[in-house]
Amino acid sequence: MNETSVRQAYPWLVALKNNLPSGITVDQKYVAEFHSILVTLEKESGQDFGDYRVPGSELRHRTTNKNTFTGEVSYSQSPECPRAFLMMKIDAILGYLTTRAEHKTMGFNAR
Repeated sequence: MNETSVRQAYPWLVALKNNLPSGITVDQKYVAEFHSILVTLEKESGQDFGDYRVPGSELRHRTTNKNTFTGEVSYSQSPECPRAFLMMKIDAILGYLTTRAEHKTMGFNAR
């Protein structure tokens, strides 16, 4: 894997993780940003990071209002993802990149 691409992607992943809005769900734009970082890593490395992607089934429109008298339900304009699920995916790829970097360093520094 191109070490420059990892050095560039890693801080973006950390920044995304640290700046996710609090709450139970996050807007799909954060998932799109995460996927954009994965695409960059895939292009630079030639590896498939599909397992780290958030599946479409995790993106849902959140109920914003429910009228019990009429049965009318309103939903968020854009789909949202459970924040914990996105955090899990970000932590997983950060763990992979960290482990990969540690193994490479150990290979050069081992005596």
